[in-house]
Amino acid sequence: MSMNIQLTIIGARNIKAADITGTSDGYVKVKVGKKKEKTKIAKPSLNPDWNETFNFQVSPKEEIQFKLYDHDKIGKDDKLGKVKYCIPQLINGDTIYEILKIDEKGLLYISIKCISGGIPLQYQPVRRDTKVLLKISIPCVYLYPCVIPQEALNNNNYNVRVGFKTSMTEHQKTKKVRELWCAKYEEDFYCWVKTGEKIKFELIFKETLGIKDVLLTTGTWCVPDLLDGEEINAKVSSKKFATFNVKVKCMRGIYHNVAPNEIPPMYDPKPQQVYKYEVFIEKAEHLKNKDIIGKSDPYVIIKTDKSKKQRKSVTFLNNQSPKFMEAFKVKATVGSEIKFKLFDQDPGKDDKIGKCKLIVPSDLKEGEVRKFSLEVSKGKNAMLYVELKRMRDFTCTYATRFLGFKPSAAPMGMPPMQQPGMPPMGYP
Repeated sequence: MSMNIQLTIIGARNIKAADITGTSDGYVKVKVGKKKEKTKIAKPSLNPDWNETFNFQVSPKEEIQFKLYDHDKIGKDDKLGKVKYCIPQLINGDTIYEILKIDEKGLLYISIKCISGGIPLQYQPVRRDTKVLLKISIPCVYLYPCVIPQEALNNNNYNVRVGFKTSMTEHQKTKKVRELWCAKYEEDFYCWVKTGEKIKFELIFKETLGIKDVLLTTGTWCVPDLLDGEEINAKVSSKKFATFNVKVKCMRGIYHNVAPNEIPPMYDPKPQQVYKYEVFIEKAEHLKNKDIIGKSDPYVIIKTDKSKKQRKSVTFLNNQSPKFMEAFKVKATVGSEIKFKLFDQDPGKDDKIGKCKLIVPSDLKEGEVRKFSLEVSKGKNAMLYVELKRMRDFTCTYATRFLGFKPSAAPMGMPPMQQPGMPPMGYP
């Protein structure tokens, strides 16, 4: 029985460079049976996007052939690689995504929607090991020059990019940029992950004439049990003086094609008193000058009631109004204090500039961001500007089913809890 499908060629990542510029003007030829199609030619890039859709009539187990080329104005187009895909039995109205490995180099992203001729939907059980498809973009990374080799900074001959790898998808890298402060990448990447997996983001440095990549720093983000279509904006802290701004969209989660009464409600936090938070130190203003010559060299120390150790920000030299733009991942109890102490870095003992604190709000919901303008002691008009976000954690439904969490009555001010196996609250 034949199926009518819509095949979308989304893009490719980390393909082979065929031009002397270090990029390729890529396009894709598609063949199903005797029918052939071709995408437009992408702009010069190693991470081209096409987002073009073609209609085909196919049978289960039929093969789709993809061939990638680099367009040349003079001479024959260069081959960039090929890949074949065997079409599975599809569900009517359902869309599947695939990340295909190109034989030469790189990955090809495609999606296939079954318009007709497929089988009816049959609900699947919720499984902890179901693979999850995420679309990840990195709008911005804040990187401090102190982590770049000084010689490269002086010669201005370097580039920086972000790389990441999951347990189910090979290493992928963004384009190269020259900016350090708020480096913008603005590329989408698809990857398969498992719920609970920690995705490791890497900041990779390379001198223009250098041979080897140098790993500057890393940060991790844990994948919760995301719902289909759910989006998260995260500020991922790193081990050394960088913050990754990451956007995540769940394209296909562990609750895809499961019975409605197995899907957690949109808001289903675990009722407890200790949560994970993102503390984002944006900037300070009008800090007291502690140096006789020049200005203070300030940094911030963060401490919560659940911190095993203090967290320290980057030091800004000769600056009384530094823009830190640095994120930290901490645990804290609802209603407790998050304390900030500001110091001036000196060759001997560091001088105290001042301190401030905020109270963790009891009404701060999961995923919510709240801004604080904190008055710093020992300084006229001295301020510290901070954002606090309660991080998305595993839902109560997932934690109860798979992690051994034992729910109790919801604290005051929180909605009643969803019980596993019951229809989601608000579900028609």
